[in-house]
Order: sequence, then C-alpha cells, then structure tokens
Amino acid sequence: MAEANESAEEVTRRRARYELFGFEVFPGLLGDFAGDVFREIEEGSPVGNRLSKNTEHRSIVDHPGASPALTRAVSASGLADIAAGLLDSSVLCLFGEASEYRGDISWHGGTLLRSARLVTFVLHDRPLGARDGAVLVLPGSHRSPGSYRIDDFPEAEVPGWAIETGPGDVIALEPRLQRAAIGGRVRRQVAVTFAAEPVGPAAKREIAEFIVADRTAVGSGSLGAPYAVARAALSGNAAVVFRSGGARQASEAAME
Repeated sequence: MAEANESAEEVTRRRARYELFGFEVFPGLLGDFAGDVFREIEEGSPVGNRLSKNTEHRSIVDHPGASPALTRAVSASGLADIAAGLLDSSVLCLFGEASEYRGDISWHGGTLLRSARLVTFVLHDRPLGARDGAVLVLPGSHRSPGSYRIDDFPEAEVPGWAIETGPGDVIALEPRLQRAAIGGRVRRQVAVTFAAEPVGPAAKREIAEFIVADRTAVGSGSLGAPYAVARAALSGNAAVVFRSGGARQASEAAME
C-alpha cells in the first residue's frame, strides 16, 4: 500500500501536488492485481460481454461493480485510504468502469458532479509512452477550467505533459483536469472514482442522486451498500455517511 509506509509529511506533500497539479502517480500500486483484473475482462465475464461500441471507445457497462478481481484489488491495495489522503477527507467509492480505446483521445475533462471533490484512479493493461497512448494532461487545468480555451488551437499545439506508465502503475486524476492521448494500439483502462464527504444537504443529495441514477457503486464491503444508502437518503429515511473506504446506512438519521 502506497500510504502504509509513508510519513504524515509525505502524505501531505502528495495531497499538495494533487491539489495544485491535478494528478499524482503511484508506481506499481496494482502490480500484483493488474493481471487478474484485465484477464477477467478478456475472458468475457458477464459484465464484460455487454459493450457500448463506437470506432474509438468501448465502455464495459457495470464494471467493476460486479468484478471480483477489481473489488479485491481496490480493497487489498488500500485505494480508499490513498483517496482519503489525497482528498483530506473520509471517502466513498462511487463507481468503477472499464474501457477500451483505439488511437487518439481528444482533449476533455469535467464531471457531472459540480460541487464534489473527487479522485479517479486509472490503471492500464500495458506500458504506455508519450506517443503510444499515454495520458497527456495540462497540469493545473482543473483549478480554472474556463481559462483553458484549448478548442481555439489544433490539438498538436496543446503542450500536454505525458504521464508514461508501466505495468501496475496507477494514475490519480482530478476528473476536471484536461487530458488526452496520442496514438497507441488498442488498450484497456480501468478507473475507480472516490468522492470526499460532502458538506451540506445539497451536496449530499447530489452524490446520492448520482449513485442511484448513473453508476454501479463499488463500496468496500457489500457492493450494494452505497447504492442502498443513496436510495434511503433520497427517500428521506437515512443520511449518506462517509467513511474511509466505504459507506454505511445511518438508520433513522435525516440528511443534515
């Protein structure tokens, strides 16, 4: 686990870099699990067989909400604790997804969750170089998205920073960070997103509605726990209670 042997000062420096630049790299974090995670996709697990296709990108629906391999990897690697360190908050694992990409990926960034503080961990199935599909980022662009009018320029003129990765390396991304990729063979990516504990009823409701409406929740124990809590929160019967690594239902508690 990346944070298990780190001092409080090192964790603070990681958080500072993440907040300023919008990304952080964890070399080899999932090296012991990557093979099983992508093998499960390759072998055609039930979730992996349902694909939304276009010429460049295929999303593997509901993965890893029903993925034993990635669920084990998230738990054993301490990913929730790392997320909590980067966000300086207790966290909820919102969702996971697996995708397949071909060639270039245009510049993009953003999230449907307007007020949430988030971190997305990304794992690829093969080593990626600067001209071979590595994630390109504009460091700091998450801090003022409207100031980065990159659509005014040809993509080749946008000076992205290439995050080259090897087997098992994990990239932590702020979802609002502008990012892209150039070239690359067919490659697969797994991503897991965590949210910091929101402040106020509107922010809690935003998280709850997102879980219910859009994604399969991962959680740290029962895979359905965040989903069940979100439904209860929307009905007014429970609050969404955040913990490092998951969520639980607060019975007979109202959203505050």
